[in-house]
Amino acid sequence: MGNDNYNQEAITDTKLNNGDKLKNLVYSKNERLFDIVHHDVGIMFMYQASAGILELLNTDLQRHHLDGYTIDISTIENLYNNYSTRGNGLQFNFIFLTKQEYMKYTNDDSVLVIPDLSNEFLYVVVTPLDNNNNPLKEHFAIFNLNYVFDVSKTIISDLDFNTLCKNFLGNNLYRITSTYSYPKDSTIHLRYTWNNIKEIIDETNSAGEKYSRVQFVLGEVTRYKILSDFFRRNPQYGLDETRYRDAYSAHEKQLTIVGMYLPEEINGKEGYFDMGSLYP
Repeated sequence: MGNDNYNQEAITDTKLNNGDKLKNLVYSKNERLFDIVHHDVGIMFMYQASAGILELLNTDLQRHHLDGYTIDISTIENLYNNYSTRGNGLQFNFIFLTKQEYMKYTNDDSVLVIPDLSNEFLYVVVTPLDNNNNPLKEHFAIFNLNYVFDVSKTIISDLDFNTLCKNFLGNNLYRITSTYSYPKDSTIHLRYTWNNIKEIIDETNSAGEKYSRVQFVLGEVTRYKILSDFFRRNPQYGLDETRYRDAYSAHEKQLTIVGMYLPEEINGKEGYFDMGSLYP
């Protein structure tokens, strides 16, 4: 614990892993159809977070996080079209925003109508990476936007961004979640490659139509024992234990993001993903 340099973590690892880590983890033992049930692990991540790491962000009868962070896929596509030739991908940085900062950067005051939300809450800022995985000095508050996104405008200045990052590491809520995740610190950011982003843009529903929005939901990397107990009670499904351990064993009890395509298909193709590399 005790990480005091937010940006340094972005350059210590030059490898940026590809792929949806949730995909193909679960299969039907009868027909081995991976693609129809892999979302179950994503759901576990979300519900585990609600009883685990996010419960720590509920203090004094207030929530310090939103239930979901929604974005138009066209916004992601704009970022892809403008930055995919300039670097390796996107970095999703966790910070804490006040209500006033939220309104400043998103031009959206809808958060104020949520009565049990803290004045300060967890948020995610997106930063393109260069070819060495260093953050470019251009930062975007792209979630829950109440206006047309303009990729030509840097919504958060580099100075403000660095201040927000420094404040995040010094926040008592960060220390609480780091204690929970010990011996790992709490996650400070995730990375998606441009190949990952392209997959999100191109994903289609059961009718072959592209999705219009994505909702990012906070999740917690579930301990392997919890998953193994679940699949032992549901013998019709199997868990690819090796792939799960390779993807998540070093990150148990850490914060992650699970993506859910919208509009959701209850009885059709289920769209969930977790492609972020975790960096505590």
